Formats: sequence, C-alpha cells, structure tokens
Amino acid sequence: MIEAERNPRDDTRRAAIMDAAYGVFSSYGFRRTSMDDIAKAAGISRPALYQSFGNKNDIFTALLARAMDQSRAAAEECLASHLPLRERLEQLLEILILSHHRMLDKLPHGDEILGLKSEIGMEVFVEWDELNRKIFADALAQEPGLKGVLDLPLAQTISLAISGVKARKLSVKEMEAELETVIAVVMATAGK
Repeated sequence: MIEAERNPRDDTRRAAIMDAAYGVFSSYGFRRTSMDDIAKAAGISRPALYQSFGNKNDIFTALLARAMDQSRAAAEECLASHLPLRERLEQLLEILILSHHRMLDKLPHGDEILGLKSEIGMEVFVEWDELNRKIFADALAQEPGLKGVLDLPLAQTISLAISGVKARKLSVKEMEAELETVIAVVMATAGK
C-alpha cells in the first residue's frame, strides 16, 4: 500500500494544535479540557480541529508520541557521545525518565496527567518502555566485556527498576535516589 504524501502544512497545523493542547491540559487538566478549549487556544475553529484530530485522546496520544520521539533523539545523541558508562546511564535516566517527571511535578494537574497512562496512549507507553530497554542495552553494549553477555540482562534489570520506581509513585528526589542505586548495581556488575 502506498502511503499518501504528507502535507507539511498539515504537520505544522498538528504541531500548533498539540502545543496549544499541552498548554490547556497543563492549566486545566485532561478531564476538564474540551475540544472547544483546545480549538480556542490553537486559534482555529472546532471543525478545523476535528480535521486534524478525532478527539482529545488522539491529541494526548500524539503529544506522548512526540515526547517519545524527542527523548529518542536526545538519547541517541547521548549514545553517540561515548561518555563513560556512569555518565551515560545518568544522562539517559535524565532524558528518558526524570525530566518528564520533573515537568509533570511542575504542572498543577500533573498527577492527573500521569494517571492517564493506564487509560490513554497505552500503545505509546508500551513502545516507550521497549525503546528504553533498547537504549539501555545499546548504552551497556558500548562497554567492553558487556556486549553480548550482560548488556541485555542489565538493560532488563534497569527497565524493571524504572517500572518499579514509577509504580510506587515516588517523588522525583526519591526516584533519583532509587535510580542512583540502580546505577551503582550496574557499575558493580560491570566491574567499574
């Protein structure tokens, strides 16, 4: 099947709508935000909004996907920098996990937005978890002695630790401390 050519104007409009929606979701929360609110914030009519997105769940999912793409790009830069393992892991945890939780902590409705994970955009969160595991495996595979031996098991351990930390709904400070322990375990396992 041949994919239709994407119109750059449509991409620009979708990005503007997502930016406006992010502002409205941040201010009012997801549940109290209507499509009318988003259309007004984007400076477009409601019918024009529906030409780009079917509903606010679609907009939220698109915001998640965009955040994942931005995190992926930043993580790939980190991997290309060939930092020492500890710094690489610290930066990746910042890029992939902590920065997002810091941002949500600053929002008046951050808890509500974080709670949507089980309701909306689940496929994006699943993809994000898989991406994180792959990125950590790639980071570990850069270390002599880990590639093909411990890179995948350690990446899985990091991924499970991240899931556990997020499930316990810790503060960002507590998350940092827990993830620092994970890094210490990885470093000891790697003989560093």
